Amino acid sequence: MALIDGFSIAPENEELFFKAIRWGNRFVNTRLISKERPLSREAKNDVINTSVLPQVSEIWNGLTEEEKTLWVNAAYWAGQTGYNLFVQDTSYRINNGIAGIAVPNEYHQYKVVRVDITQGNKSYTVSQVHNKQYYKLTKVTGTQNQYKPVLITENVTMPMYFRFNLKSNLTKAATVSAFEARVEIDFIGPDGYDQTAYTFNVPINTAWDYFEIPVEGFEYEVLTYAIIFRVQGYTGVFEYDGIEIEHSSQNWAFDSNCDTVGYKQKNYGVYIPLAWYEVNFYKGIEVVSVYPSE
Repeated sequence: MALIDGFSIAPENEELFFKAIRWGNRFVNTRLISKERPLSREAKNDVINTSVLPQVSEIWNGLTEEEKTLWVNAAYWAGQTGYNLFVQDTSYRINNGIAGIAVPNEYHQYKVVRVDITQGNKSYTVSQVHNKQYYKLTKVTGTQNQYKPVLITENVTMPMYFRFNLKSNLTKAATVSAFEARVEIDFIGPDGYDQTAYTFNVPINTAWDYFEIPVEGFEYEVLTYAIIFRVQGYTGVFEYDGIEIEHSSQNWAFDSNCDTVGYKQKNYGVYIPLAWYEVNFYKGIEVVSVYPSE
């Protein structure tokens, strides 16, 4: 082992150096020790998924062409390849002790947002807010898990469409009740600042289905808009996935695949809007990204 009496560090590298090491016992056995880097939840998942990749690949190679085509069709709606969706889904099942492989579904892929309501005497909303400008995380080119904040300017051009896939099993628990999906818009109209909303009554009991709220014929400058699920006077569960907010020939939705609810966001030095805000939250409701039971 080489013994070093001293060394110099370039000034521009000092901060990185001292973040990467810690002192051993300076008096008995003087030494520097490399710090262990705790992995984030996402990084841990990547390591775990990589370790089962040979097993998942073997399962994929054993599928028929018809079965692979079903995965390709389902992955289209998640913006993935059929193989990548299969790896993501099957790795999760193996790592969590779920037997077998999933049946690919075009209404939901991998995780969904699950809203569980146990108190029906409250009004709850889950919303996604889009300002005219905001920061969004973008993957750093050439890396797997490095992201950087990028300033986005969202100029809304009509028509706009709010689309989603949803499954619900709700029970009425109060005289006044509602289950709605909404698009709320703040805008500059002829008389200055104004607001408007487009509302759709969502079925309280439905298998997975596809829904769309069109916003058409709107002529004013949009300052801010929000997509919202509002529940009042019901108990039970609803799940949603495949969120689209289309305007200007682009999907502007945050977390379109509904995978990140409940994940703690890193500090990037700028404010990055959450994908979903829980408004008017009291005890009696839980909102989280989960692997669906069907």
